[in-house]
Amino acid sequence: MTAGQDKNLHEQGQEPDHTSVDANASQHDATPPTQRKLDEYGLPYPDITGKESFKAFDHYANIVPGFKSRAISVALRGAKAFSENVTPEDFADDDRPNSKSVGIAELWFLSNWTKKDWASRDVGAEKAVTGVSKGDVLFVETAPKDLPLNNSWEEVIDLGIGFSNGFDYLPYTPYHDYDEKLIVSSLNSLRRGEHLECVVREALIRGCDGVPVDPNFCWRLYSCKVTVYKVQGD
Repeated sequence: MTAGQDKNLHEQGQEPDHTSVDANASQHDATPPTQRKLDEYGLPYPDITGKESFKAFDHYANIVPGFKSRAISVALRGAKAFSENVTPEDFADDDRPNSKSVGIAELWFLSNWTKKDWASRDVGAEKAVTGVSKGDVLFVETAPKDLPLNNSWEEVIDLGIGFSNGFDYLPYTPYHDYDEKLIVSSLNSLRRGEHLECVVREALIRGCDGVPVDPNFCWRLYSCKVTVYKVQGD
């Protein structure tokens, strides 16, 4: 099931299940890419695995009791996420010249396949994001029109926003609805000569081979938390 299918099911009032990590996954430290053990495809094993369940609903805002506006619900969840991720260092004098921090966001890429059809695993797309680590800079741009027309890039094409490392585009999209709102609104408010950059705060790989409802279903979720900056000039 792709991330796009998750969103469609959510809009239809259904709740797709995946196997995921414990609720405190954000407290785990990711293993540096150069120290990760690799599988037969040269891809790293997940930093975090588990047998607990999460639902796509966890990543899209429901109406918060007392508020009829979904927009307010998105904003409230975004503020809550910011308070959980912000650190004292975020309020220190910024050492990035000509830059202004506009918030913290999380990006993701979901890859899945079945043990009966290993060929359906998009190894190339996964390898594109496995090298992302703390301190890396990702550039936010309008997605090019020549991206591959497959499940790995479906969300990028639909959103129309691409993330690159300066050389290649990565199949990341904003993880939650409030992450998407932050990225899109920041892009729309850019002035002449400005662009967006994301500095990686942490990168994690979640996943496992086989889930309770389908032992043949395998998945990897590549996510990274970033500080989003408006940057003046090149």
